[in-house]
Amino acid sequence: MLYRYIIAALCTLMLGVISCQENTTQQSRLLEKERVELKKKESLLLSKQIQYESQLKNRDSLLEEKDSLLALQLSKQIEGPWNGKMVCTESTCPEHAVGDTRIDQWILRAEKGKIIAINVNKFGSQRIYHGTIENQKISLVDSAPSSQNDVQMEIVLDRLEQDRLTGRRTLQKGKECTSLFTIELNRVK
Repeated sequence: MLYRYIIAALCTLMLGVISCQENTTQQSRLLEKERVELKKKESLLLSKQIQYESQLKNRDSLLEEKDSLLALQLSKQIEGPWNGKMVCTESTCPEHAVGDTRIDQWILRAEKGKIIAINVNKFGSQRIYHGTIENQKISLVDSAPSSQNDVQMEIVLDRLEQDRLTGRRTLQKGKECTSLFTIELNRVK
């Protein structure tokens, strides 16, 4: 009778082992299936990301093309002679005082997508600025900065109308002083 119990216990143990092996095999199959599904999802996500980045590049190139076309049209519209008026609004430089007004002549030209501005003061001396048009704004810098005094001049015209351009001029003398001016250009008729 003891043999019966031992045989029954061994059979139960064998069934348990077989059952565990089947359970482990089943878990392995499930894990493999999940792994395959995950790989498919990763691949799909990567594909969508590549497609999205491609569409972004395409959109950006179209926007750049549109901006450069607008800049070209705008540069042609602003070419010609202009009367200029600059008023000092703020200064830490001794040679400029708030309220100082300067009247001068400007000639604007467009060359190869760039803007060239020639400023002629009341004494006839010229200063040449080079710049660009981007986002409906003209940015100009002095093409021959004075190395003697480390003077930098920058002009930003951010209100562009058909016969009137307005903005600001910044004159920086090294770390010593800065003068700010409003600038208004009116087309010569």
